[in-house]
Amino acid sequence: MPTLFHNTQLGFQLAVNVQLPEEKGGLKRGCLVIDTENTFSPTRITAIAKFLKLNPEEVLKNVYVARAFNAEHQMLLVEKANELIEEKNIGLIVLDCVHPDTNIINAEGNIVKPKEIIMDNPLLAVDFDNFSQEPAYVSTLYKKFPEKLLTIDVGTREIKVTPNHRFFVLNGDKIEEKFAKELKKDDFVVGIKKLEISGKKFLGENWCEFLGYFLGDGSINANSSLTFWDGNKKILQYYRNLAKKLSLKPRQIKKEKRKNCYYFRINSVDLADFLISMGMKKNSKEKEIPKKIMGATDKEVSAFLRGLFDAEGCVYFGKPYKVIFRRKNKTESRVSRLHHIIFASASKKLVEQVKYALLRFGIETTKPKLSKNKLGKTYEIRIIDCKSLINFRKFIGFNHSKKAIKLDKMVKFLNRKFLHKDPIPISSEVIERITKKLGISTYTLQTKWGFGLSTYRRYYYPQRTTLKKLIKRLEKVGNCEELEFLKKIVNSNLGFFKIKRISEVKKKTDFVYDTTVPGYECYIANGFVVHNSLTSHFRADFVGRGELAERQQKLNRHLHHLQKLADAYNLAVYITNQVMARPDVLFGDPTAPVGGNVLAHMSTYRLYLRRGKEGTRIARLVDAPDLPEGECVFKITEDGIKDP
Repeated sequence: MPTLFHNTQLGFQLAVNVQLPEEKGGLKRGCLVIDTENTFSPTRITAIAKFLKLNPEEVLKNVYVARAFNAEHQMLLVEKANELIEEKNIGLIVLDCVHPDTNIINAEGNIVKPKEIIMDNPLLAVDFDNFSQEPAYVSTLYKKFPEKLLTIDVGTREIKVTPNHRFFVLNGDKIEEKFAKELKKDDFVVGIKKLEISGKKFLGENWCEFLGYFLGDGSINANSSLTFWDGNKKILQYYRNLAKKLSLKPRQIKKEKRKNCYYFRINSVDLADFLISMGMKKNSKEKEIPKKIMGATDKEVSAFLRGLFDAEGCVYFGKPYKVIFRRKNKTESRVSRLHHIIFASASKKLVEQVKYALLRFGIETTKPKLSKNKLGKTYEIRIIDCKSLINFRKFIGFNHSKKAIKLDKMVKFLNRKFLHKDPIPISSEVIERITKKLGISTYTLQTKWGFGLSTYRRYYYPQRTTLKKLIKRLEKVGNCEELEFLKKIVNSNLGFFKIKRISEVKKKTDFVYDTTVPGYECYIANGFVVHNSLTSHFRADFVGRGELAERQQKLNRHLHHLQKLADAYNLAVYITNQVMARPDVLFGDPTAPVGGNVLAHMSTYRLYLRRGKEGTRIARLVDAPDLPEGECVFKITEDGIKDP
């Protein structure tokens, strides 16, 4: 009966081996794959078939894949498999995540770690029918052991995922899924350029601005009084006046000679208690933005950030220098200056929150960077690109006069050529197909409209602004399905981020997390749009001890149906299973197979697979009717399963 495996790669190997002639160890029959995790890979089947000198196209034709969306659907597929087994001569049935530090965006605008996800609080997902961001509830969340983790780095953001985690890419005129292990450098993946959060009214803009400044330069004393510090007396006076507007009673500004700065105090037990209840009395390493502020309206979040940047932000506008470059066989030069806005804090969480709060206004920042100085460790992010700097001035700004003047000078200096660096990786063939349907010649497109089709075909992708102008002209001529698709992408808040680096994570983690988001099947993690991790449907549909009995009964019925198919049609069945950690094991390996005794008793052969040294795998025979326990070592290669 079913042979129990853990690695999907063995399923790919068997799906090909079953098609070999009997003299070579096969059955000369086809394979039915019931894919519960969407892990089926035609490329792996093709590679293994080529190595075995089989026709890859014929091999793929003999592999029939059915995707199961939940436990009931999985059982139904098995129950309806009889006709397919008889018609297609099936000889084999095959039943076949993110890092714990990942920042997942929920619908309220807060960032949560995977283990902090609450089922009643929806995450932010993307509806690819209209390219909008929508709230979506999580149906399941649980953790598992990772075999391997990859870092996908696009420069301004990165994410750590398992190789089988899926991203979204633009392929021609449609959005497709792609495994992390299939991505390569210079590929474009879908991410968020601007978060769409429908915030709730909190305390008003003045209060939020006051709280932002307090989080940066304020403190709560032992006697429940508040102290505000700053080296600039004018900005301190601004927030003292703001406190008066809020019906508070700030004391006079005084100079602190020892620290060479100014300060004022507010004596209010009620205000101190309120700030403490908001979680704002923490040391510098534990500071964070209160959840209610992260989920507030755009205007309130903008005011809060303005107060925070007045306290902790820094504007750097360097000295001018000459840049010499060659263009069209001519030497040219231009004046450039280093320019960026810096936000730094000893709290990593605060820096991460600021990064995603700025994303609500289309402001892109660098990745949080750790630096060490005399004062200790600090994390910082920088706003560098021209469009983000302009958006910061437009939506956030400074009350601090010196910082505001520097920012104004910087924006005036910015090279307008770099404002629209937002490529859309749409192929030139799609543009040609649209223009052909609308009866527009290549000559008109390139010469009269100035759209360099040949340039985009050879060198790089068109920018978003260029495509917007083209779409306006095309709409005056007519419309078609591809043009509507292109219009939705260009007008959306989705971006396409070019991969700078893909690397394997050296520092291992104990667990990664699986999340299922029904309906949209995706969520926003570290600024990327990633597919949810759909795994074992029986665990997903029957959660907790209260549903354990019902789950095991249905699993038992499911396995008995597989047993009947195996007996009736003389076919092999193997199942890939998950493992879990047993908390009662103090010594030795704590892992145990999921499914309990029901699954164990129905399996004739049971194998436990684990990682070995130097890229090898170890298969241990746990249970067999005619063989003793034993182990063997093997490798998973591009050509399939091999001896080491």
